[in-house]
This record gives sequence, structure tokens and C-alpha cells, in this order.
Amino acid sequence: MSDRKGTIAIMGSGETTDSMVRVHRYLLEKLSPPVKAVFIDTPAGFQMNAGDLYDKAREYFEKRLNQPIDQVSFKTSRNISAYEAEKAYKTLRQANYIFVGPGSPTYALKNWAGTPIPQILLERIRGGGCFVAASAAALTLGRFTLPVYE
Repeated sequence: MSDRKGTIAIMGSGETTDSMVRVHRYLLEKLSPPVKAVFIDTPAGFQMNAGDLYDKAREYFEKRLNQPIDQVSFKTSRNISAYEAEKAYKTLRQANYIFVGPGSPTYALKNWAGTPIPQILLERIRGGGCFVAASAAALTLGRFTLPVYE
């Protein structure tokens, strides 16, 4: 195991506003290059606009931070093929900036339960990566959470 310590950043709503550019930039600059940023779509996986949320994050990171960000598509654990699940896990394992945001924390936790995702997140943080939990996803970090849409 590496001696490097990672970062867990907790943000409220507004994670892709002008006022948060400095925060994201600070967190990105703390990472050892090359920076590999990803956006996990699980918390909003049940929403019709789940893809729009990634598009908004991608545009924000590219235009405001000059940082590409890839999508980790894991909208549901029920209807994902083994191939797509492994692709998501591999992308997460290669990332050192993991960003998750709007949606439902209980939905995210239910879909991550029984998958490698929680362990991968822990490994990435322990390995020096940064995990940014914003908006509803900030509620996934504690021992307990509350439903947002249910």
C-alpha cells in the first residue's frame, strides 16, 4: 500500500457553478499527474436526465478547468451487463479524481451494495486519489443516510 493519503471532499449543491471552480482546481492540483477524472452517474441512474448530468459535468470540467472527465456509467446494478459493469469498475480503478453528485443517496447505495464499487473507492482514496461527493451524493458517505426521492 502507498503512503500517500487521498482526499474526500464533501460539497453541497452547486458543484458545477462558477464559485466551485477554485475548489475543483485546488483538489485537481493536489493529485499526482496524470489526472484521470471520472463522473459516476449512479445516484441519478433512475432519472430521465441522468445523461444530461454527465454532459453538464463534462462541459464544466473541460471549459472551466481544462480537464477532461470520463463517465462511469453504472445507472443500476440490476440491468447492467457483466461487460458494462467490468468496464465501469476498470474505469474507476484507473481514476484519481472521482466525482459523484445529484440524485438519490439511497438509490446509489442500494446499487453499489454487493458490487466492488465501495472497495474501489476506498482503494483509490488510500492510493492518493480524490473522491468528491456533491449534492445528494454527499449523503452516501456516512453510516446512515436519508431518502431524497423515495
